[in-house]
Amino acid sequence: MRFISLTIILLSIFTLISCSNDDDGSAPETNLKVYDLVAVRGTKALRIDYNGDGKISDNLMEEIDCYKGMVTLKDETELIFTTSGPENFIIGEDIECVTDTFTDTYSISGDELTFTFEVDGEEEEIIFQIKENQLILTVDYGFDPGMEAMVDFIYELR
Repeated sequence: MRFISLTIILLSIFTLISCSNDDDGSAPETNLKVYDLVAVRGTKALRIDYNGDGKISDNLMEEIDCYKGMVTLKDETELIFTTSGPENFIIGEDIECVTDTFTDTYSISGDELTFTFEVDGEEEEIIFQIKENQLILTVDYGFDPGMEAMVDFIYELR
């Protein structure tokens, strides 16, 4: 009888301990923010119908399938930047897509997010504009002097 009573007491204690409310059901706290590339908008010089669907577009993602990208902000200083796009961009030629991922530090000042990273031993810097739930990276694709070909890579917060 004493064995059964001790067993019941131990089982009761075990049940109370294992069922304690130490989990409030919330996800672990994290500062993770993920932005997905949603548009690659060019100036008038880059309005094209590259995919031959009969529609001229200023959103290059609608014309060239390999544009993809993601910006992940981890904690307060780490950024992971994954980008995919055409290695060459010559109308009439096949496009070869390339993907790169860079991980390093970032800082925010006002409405600018500055991403600093290293490529082949050289420090590089990319500046995104912050607008509400978007990060916008503007790149000059002007191949010839005097040719304006500004492109906005627009990332939206998930």
